[in-house]
Amino acid sequence: MEVMGKFDLCERCDKFCFEPENKEFFLYRIFKKIGGSQVITKIKELGKKHSDRQRGYWFAVIVPMYMDYTGQSKDEAHREIMLALRPVEFHGKDDRIRVEPTSYSGLTTSEAEDLHAEARSWVTEKIGRYVPLPNEAWGEYN
Repeated sequence: MEVMGKFDLCERCDKFCFEPENKEFFLYRIFKKIGGSQVITKIKELGKKHSDRQRGYWFAVIVPMYMDYTGQSKDEAHREIMLALRPVEFHGKDDRIRVEPTSYSGLTTSEAEDLHAEARSWVTEKIGRYVPLPNEAWGEYN
């Protein structure tokens, strides 16, 4: 049995990451294995995961303000904001284009802050109310 690579603890994200011995051969083996199958590959630079406080600000300030305006549930409001600001298109096996929102849990610290800034503007435009900055927020977030 040949060695394809090893798992090591990543110093940046503190998770185990796979490091192939020979990246070109590793990718060749993967693509040979999947053959003619349709796959989606996402290559993303690792960054620091968003903080609990950022997630708290999103779900305790931005989403509820939009939720109160629309009368939607928290999940529906979250999904609508994410679809408006972070849609992802992909083609299904039937060649239909599907659009799904990006997952908040996969955002890095800087991506989350960029999303918050866009969402504050978007929600303010939609509901006509000022959305407070994180240091101005109140309630569950603090």
